[in-house]
Amino acid sequence: MRADQILVSAIATIVGLGVLLGACQIWSLPYRWKFIQNVDRRWGRTAATVTLWILACLLLGLAAMIALDYRPSYAR
Repeated sequence: MRADQILVSAIATIVGLGVLLGACQIWSLPYRWKFIQNVDRRWGRTAATVTLWILACLLLGLAAMIALDYRPSYAR
């Protein structure tokens, strides 16, 4: 694994864990983001929490794919 992959994977993991803490309502910072505030105003706190869970899963999945050096079949 190259150094840039380690860096990007670590950043995605850190941000993903921060969003996951926000989704568990341990940390309130993600609820201050404009996008999450808009979801909260329009559809309620439950929808904002679900949005944070989805974002956390995507970020942690991305971090895992980068760390495992997964590439599509057409990439070299």
